[in-house]
Amino acid sequence: MRITLIDWGLSFPVLFTPQSREDNGDLKYSATFVASPASSVQIKKDDESKTYPAEKLQAFFAAAIKKVACAKFGDLSPGALAKIEQWAWNKADGSHGAQKPKSDDDGNYWGGYEEGQAWYITAAKNQTKLANGILKVLDGNKDMVKPASGLIHAGCRVNAIIDLYAMDHKKAGKIISASLEGVQWAGIGENFGGSPDDLDTDEFGTVAMDGLDETDFNAEDEEDEVEL
Repeated sequence: MRITLIDWGLSFPVLFTPQSREDNGDLKYSATFVASPASSVQIKKDDESKTYPAEKLQAFFAAAIKKVACAKFGDLSPGALAKIEQWAWNKADGSHGAQKPKSDDDGNYWGGYEEGQAWYITAAKNQTKLANGILKVLDGNKDMVKPASGLIHAGCRVNAIIDLYAMDHKKAGKIISASLEGVQWAGIGENFGGSPDDLDTDEFGTVAMDGLDETDFNAEDEEDEVEL
């Protein structure tokens, strides 16, 4: 099921250089999209678009998951449906879905996950399934974003297209997952950062500088000339 996510927070983006989660594994692009009160989803049916606002997201994904699961595995009882691992649609505290809580070992939730109350979608795409092996990451004008531009970062607002599907996984069995089809920048947002807390400088000790300061390392005028 093809779904457009509109105005979601971007987290853990792997959008420009695909990575493998295991040795000799497939290289994949991936990202997590965190819902907020401004977020919505859109689907197309019979050439018409229908949008579901933030307050309808849980109901929407419950219905969407049931639809793709029954399309793949046939009619399922509520009990059988509940046994299917939900890899795509999860709650940050780990109470819904197969993903672990979005927190560190001390239980501190990562920035942007609303102390575990946020809902999110995780999606990935195998590099070999993309034209030229490149994921489309677009700016507001639909131009490709340069990796070094800094426009796309954890915490920025994005639109994304995902494909929700069911499959028989060789290790996990029946699962619901989502493929990542493309991402578009939608706003600056709040920088999530990579840690639940800002670094406390008191965690460092002091080191004797022996009279040095930062100007001692800014010696452009004293660099030796190199002739190639």
